[in-house]
Amino acid sequence: MGAPTPPGLDDWSVPRSSLTGLVWSLAGVMRVCYVLTTTTTRPATTTPAEEERRRMHSILVDEPAATLGRDTTVFRGRVDQDVCAMSLLQATRWARAGAMDAAVRDLEDERMRLECDVTETDRRGQQSSGPGHRLPPGAELDDVLERWVVLLGPEHGLLRRGAVDETTRHGSAPFRKASPSDLTSPATASSSSRSPGVARHGSASTNPAHAAW
Repeated sequence: MGAPTPPGLDDWSVPRSSLTGLVWSLAGVMRVCYVLTTTTTRPATTTPAEEERRRMHSILVDEPAATLGRDTTVFRGRVDQDVCAMSLLQATRWARAGAMDAAVRDLEDERMRLECDVTETDRRGQQSSGPGHRLPPGAELDDVLERWVVLLGPEHGLLRRGAVDETTRHGSAPFRKASPSDLTSPATASSSSRSPGVARHGSASTNPAHAAW
């Protein structure tokens, strides 16, 4: 039997080759790789035992295997979706964690600055209250005046720095310490805090410092 010569072989680049040789070469390769065995034909009729065996095999093996394969495919698809969603959620959590870390660092820096400010204020307070520290001129007198104004009430508004300066300029005696009786009655305190130059019956002294009081 001669080699077939289809129309496509007329333009073949290798004119001496043929498809028949290719087929025989492929058959030889398949024979080497896979040992060809003779197939035996089964009888058309089967026994009831064989039918039952095939049915049980289909029920116990084929159907569960098919169901398991379908479930695995569906489960795998859902797992892939969950992995994608979790990846996006993880990225969001990482961003939030970075923002929280930055906020914590800012709070820590603020706490350290406040501690430094408190330490510096404490150090300055200790330096100002040291034995070698001197108050500015008149600072102690101003403190005493403010205490008297608070104790005697707003009606004793003459307790001001100008009146005290006038009193000290003319050599008058300094204020005495308030007694409990002065604190109980503002009128008594005002009468007891007057200068000795004021007359008992309301006549004022000729001293201008006493007149200011």
